[in-house]
Amino acid sequence: MYELYYKAIKHCENDEYELALINFLKVKDLLLEKEMSEEVLSLMLFASGDNLNVTFNIPELYHNIGVSLFYLNNDKAINNFTKAIEIDENHENSYYMRAAAYLTLLDDWQSSLNDINIYLTYCPDDNAGKNLFSKLEKIKKMGDEINKLYNKAQENYEKGFNLKFNANSNYDEDDEDEYSYQDTNEEVKNLISLSLNIIELTIKRFTHTKNPNLFLKSHNFSFSDILFKKLQCFILIGESPEKTFKAIQDIVDSSEELFMPSKPGFTARECDTFGSNTYLKLCEDIISEYHNKITKRYEEINNEKILKVNENDLMKIGDVLYYKNKPFTGIALNNDEGWLMVEYEVVYGISHGFCKHYSFDGDLKCEVKNTFGSMDKENKDKYFKYLFDSL
Repeated sequence: MYELYYKAIKHCENDEYELALINFLKVKDLLLEKEMSEEVLSLMLFASGDNLNVTFNIPELYHNIGVSLFYLNNDKAINNFTKAIEIDENHENSYYMRAAAYLTLLDDWQSSLNDINIYLTYCPDDNAGKNLFSKLEKIKKMGDEINKLYNKAQENYEKGFNLKFNANSNYDEDDEDEYSYQDTNEEVKNLISLSLNIIELTIKRFTHTKNPNLFLKSHNFSFSDILFKKLQCFILIGESPEKTFKAIQDIVDSSEELFMPSKPGFTARECDTFGSNTYLKLCEDIISEYHNKITKRYEEINNEKILKVNENDLMKIGDVLYYKNKPFTGIALNNDEGWLMVEYEVVYGISHGFCKHYSFDGDLKCEVKNTFGSMDKENKDKYFKYLFDSL
């Protein structure tokens, strides 16, 4: 057990978090096999008493499982940090890591801010904690500004919308009322122009965060909702086709799939929301063209001589893998002391295509599919089942 824990710590130090997780979970299973309740085990300190010099307790074990999952971008890390805190409410490092996990893995800055406040009561002089707190306070301030701006833009848009359609329904060519139909149209344009100016400010605030999903939990609208409101304004005042099409392109680019505004009840293809039919009709062409381009390049790669490169020879900048200073296209290989353990396809520096895991004897143990750097739920479930079955 102590040797497994020692190996896990070393794997963490070398950023080998999959291997670390496997060993930490083995330690956990061995402890739970003992004929003692978890409540009793949580009160014990485990020490190897030999040259390994390993010492840990149950909260630290859960914490380290959480750390491994965190660096594997698995939000189950939060459950393990929570478990460590439930056993030891003074486990300050778990408050910090859970704060980081809430923000990084779930875009939940509110829960993150709550945890970092608790952490700083234990470690008020910790620079990492103070930096995270400062970042979260800026996010909170930005969120308040975005909320006020969007609500104001929405208010002006609704005034303009109601004014325009009430004027249309009441329009009479023989009516010589001094408050003419033309005057109404001018007022509508002024209101929508004001709404568009506020929307542009809102977009600038949102894009400043570099994370369009950051306020999904704390606000009742998303970044794509803001862009859709801009499109509605364009359609309402009869903006040029070029600008309208560009607004649609922006919405598609901001979304991982066909945009459905997140919370106001917009549902794709079955919606009478103003502007939705225009959006859905035009964006189909954009999305189709985008996927055709990627599919064509993917087929070209498969027909070419595929370059295979060891991961150690690749450089990762952000989420992009580079080979000889260019985004890598080919197959990346992960070797362990000469044994091929993992190989996966990469297109323009992003994992896209198969990802195969092998045993030490060369047998294929698991194959999943990456799509533009991520896995869907089915492939994630398949991968983690393989991971835990390997224990």
